[in-house]
Amino acid sequence: TTTTTTTHTTTHATTAATTTMVGSMEGCNGPNLTVTPINYRGHVNYTRSGRPCMQWSNLTNENMRWGFTAEDGNACRSPDNDTVLWCYYADDDNLWEECDVCAPPPTTTPFNMTGICFNGTLTIEANQYFGTVNVTAYGTPCLNWNTLPPNLYHLGPEHANYCRAPDNDRPPWCYTGTQPNDWEPCDVCAGITP
Repeated sequence: TTTTTTTHTTTHATTAATTTMVGSMEGCNGPNLTVTPINYRGHVNYTRSGRPCMQWSNLTNENMRWGFTAEDGNACRSPDNDTVLWCYYADDDNLWEECDVCAPPPTTTPFNMTGICFNGTLTIEANQYFGTVNVTAYGTPCLNWNTLPPNLYHLGPEHANYCRAPDNDRPPWCYTGTQPNDWEPCDVCAGITP
């Protein structure tokens, strides 16, 4: 069971943040980890289900950072000396998932539309939406996240020009131009019945 929170912002600009999946499988011998999880220093930065990990130093709750700095990036770790590697995939203490650092990265982000909408309303946190809607609620085509100017959010190529919520704003949104205020909300639940 997960508990989620929602934050709302109106301007979608940030320093360049990339969530490109890295799957170098350091510390592995085939499917087996060759180091204890607490000693793993590889660069895999996605969860077992393919969700991109949050930057440890960007988490708002200082206790969630576990002393990591910007140099530690968003790689899977075991800061609590657990027997598994894991990371937060959203800025919430309960939104974490195990990482399988010895498996190759997924070629696409898995996402199941079943159960994410009820009566036209998104039932999951906006940053958990990994569907393929790529036009805004007004019909404007979305720009590709990976080709935006450096002062805007950047997401890895696997996110293409799909509606997303890198800031967990509701609903998912996308850029329609190259300025911080050139964005529009997306209706990712249009046409989906409960």
